[in-house]
Amino acid sequence: MERKENGSIDIKYSKDLNIKTITYQEYGNMIIEAVFDELRRAEQKFPGWPLDVVHDAAIVAEEAGELVKASLDYHYARYGKTDEMIKEALQVTAMGLRFLLGMYNKGKECEEKVNGGIVSEKKEENG
Repeated sequence: MERKENGSIDIKYSKDLNIKTITYQEYGNMIIEAVFDELRRAEQKFPGWPLDVVHDAAIVAEEAGELVKASLDYHYARYGKTDEMIKEALQVTAMGLRFLLGMYNKGKECEEKVNGGIVSEKKEENG
């Protein structure tokens, strides 16, 4: 992948090895779409989600560990593939979203922590 001066980038599709020039924003949109596809796939395959934040976070961490492994394989072992890193990065991002969406379902306790914590601090900083 190479970024050009005009803001576009060339990406190589692994399936057909064609090179297509797209803008950075188009590439970002492709990533966002792929993340939501992964999120839907995961929710269908694993419809249950833990009821506590420790296990929620462990799922995100497990996916992050797989991304680190794919990156190590690519960088050091030379048998890794960029496709594997991309797949794992999409899974990490999707599980991060699932973590955040799960917070919505945690009920009043979570709502109070969010409203009294991070969100309030951000408002005061910007206020």
